[in-house]
Amino acid sequence: MTSLLSILILALFAGVNVNAYTHTPCNRFTRPQFQHPNCFVPPLSPTLLLTSASFLYAHDAATGYISRNSISPGGISSSYSKNQLEGVGEQLTHGVRAFDLRMHLVRIIFILTLFANISAYTHTPCNRFTRPQFQHPNCFVPPLSPTLLLTSASFLYAHDAATGYISCNSISPGEISSSYSKNQVGGVGEQLNHGVRAFDLRMHLLRNGSMVFHHGVISIPVGLETVVEEVLVWCGLHPTELVLLLHSDLTYQNGTGTDLYTEEGYGNVGTNAMAEVYNRLGMAYHHCRDVYGITVGDAMEMAVLPGGGYALALDYQNRYAGSCVKQNYIEEQMVTCYYKSTDSAGGSRSSQCTNGNRDTSPMKDLIQYMKESANNDPTDSNAELGPPYNLYYTPFNEIQGIWQTSAYSAQQGLLHFSTILQDNSRSNLNAELVRLVYEGEFNAVSLLAVDNAALNGNAAVFGVKDKMWTAANLYYTPFNKIKGIWQTSAYSAQQGLLHFSTILQDNSRSNLNAELVRLVYEGEFNAVSLLAVDNAALDGNALFSVLRTRCGQSDEYWEDASSGDGSGAGTVCGTALDLPGMQVRSTTITTVLLMLFSTVYVVFFVYYRFVTRKTDTTTDANLTPTPIDQDDPTRLSGQPIELTTVRSRVGVWLSLPNPPTSDKSNGLELASFDKSSPLLV
Repeated sequence: MTSLLSILILALFAGVNVNAYTHTPCNRFTRPQFQHPNCFVPPLSPTLLLTSASFLYAHDAATGYISRNSISPGGISSSYSKNQLEGVGEQLTHGVRAFDLRMHLVRIIFILTLFANISAYTHTPCNRFTRPQFQHPNCFVPPLSPTLLLTSASFLYAHDAATGYISCNSISPGEISSSYSKNQVGGVGEQLNHGVRAFDLRMHLLRNGSMVFHHGVISIPVGLETVVEEVLVWCGLHPTELVLLLHSDLTYQNGTGTDLYTEEGYGNVGTNAMAEVYNRLGMAYHHCRDVYGITVGDAMEMAVLPGGGYALALDYQNRYAGSCVKQNYIEEQMVTCYYKSTDSAGGSRSSQCTNGNRDTSPMKDLIQYMKESANNDPTDSNAELGPPYNLYYTPFNEIQGIWQTSAYSAQQGLLHFSTILQDNSRSNLNAELVRLVYEGEFNAVSLLAVDNAALNGNAAVFGVKDKMWTAANLYYTPFNKIKGIWQTSAYSAQQGLLHFSTILQDNSRSNLNAELVRLVYEGEFNAVSLLAVDNAALDGNALFSVLRTRCGQSDEYWEDASSGDGSGAGTVCGTALDLPGMQVRSTTITTVLLMLFSTVYVVFFVYYRFVTRKTDTTTDANLTPTPIDQDDPTRLSGQPIELTTVRSRVGVWLSLPNPPTSDKSNGLELASFDKSSPLLV
């Protein structure tokens, strides 16, 4: 293993060596594959981004060590498992500069010894209940790109997150049932498992200095310490994830026990109490403006937790713990699950969302409300829907994917024996949100606010995050592979074997590598990072040459060979150079030869099997029609019996299952004949 790594490191660093590469030997077989004299290939520009450099990539490189006639323990021939002709040393001489090496089903790409060993989030447990919510195997969710602006990142946002701690049957001091005050199921730890990565936390300071939560007039007696500790534990188990705790609507309990918003008399006592909790537990607490213009990576640096993972608490750090979020809440336009409308005749008509049909009036109105929140022109007016214009003051935009609650809608819900959670479930609202995100109905998603995150939450978070997971995320996947190979299925392998072919022969007969040379030379690919090929021994150096001479790959200067007199010194690249020579196979001639060979084979087989080996004595051309009589007076004394007659007759006898010992028709005895007799040869 050490020697293999040494070969890889030395060979791969040759790609950026300041000395240009010259192929050895440079002879009449190899010279036509190069575009410059003496089999010269210019070096990569040292100022070129590594992710913009082009490499010839040996697909399944280690298969070059498989013997051509080997059989695996499973009985699989090497015909459709051997992708390369020789080992990595030989592949390097054929122009390969990157290797696809598979170690016990783990694919490792060695390029300049760069390893992108960054783990992403994998949901646990991944079982038959949770797996359908994820689009990648094993409940995998890609991480956010650290180069993405934090304000452009997408988060699943738990609306009124602290209500998950309300008991389902609890009654508030004001005799308000939990039916229309409980928006979530379970605490923040459970919500994180359901895909939530940002929390809407409404803060409430008690007279004793404890910081708890509220939902409107309902106090939720769970301490901020409890929420922070749950987040710390979860982040320690999932150290790649960034979690946001977004405060708003800070209220205070006055001397008489009444919960009030206050404009004076408290100063920053509330935010100071929150800061004390965060400082004690080791979580960063920042002002909204601190995240202006920063990337996800910058935010993660600010949000490092002592036990692993990342979490960041944010608000305006004023007496109200002002929100960093443009909430897109306009009371006159809010959409409830149950409402009355006026028809064209002036009559009153009731509508409700709970029949699970996306064509209901409430669902249509809510979809329109959400689209306007996401897609309208930016505005800082709280009276208009749309993303914020000034991200310095409100860095995040909220899309309210929730049913709002009015006195009328709560009353109607209770009459239908429903709750906020059941309205959400019966209307299939979260499933509709997944569809809207998946189909790109929102131009941008910053905070997607949901109730009942336990229902389809993971599907929603995957949708908002996967929309940003593209090849542009070079931090985690620095290289893009173009597969210039024939893939193998069970059927294609079966057909290939019937045609007496292999992966290498399919590659050769199709002239695939020569076609790749043409595509690269003519600029059919906007960019090439890794060009994966089988059979690098065939036209590999031609591919290497056209990849390296693509404009922008090298800044070396050399003489323009096309000028003939060496006077055209300068940078020459792309189609300014001649197309390299290739070992093109004529598929027509090959097909004709195969057909001719097959025809000759079939004719020979039929003739040998059905003409020269017949056993029917009545049709054997060598048998005499009538028996030979030794006492025939017309036969001269001592006249020999025809050799062909004897041979044919005896051959027929000996070919029978139970040959006779004599033939009474001509008096011949077989005692002197056996299968080893020269007469029968």
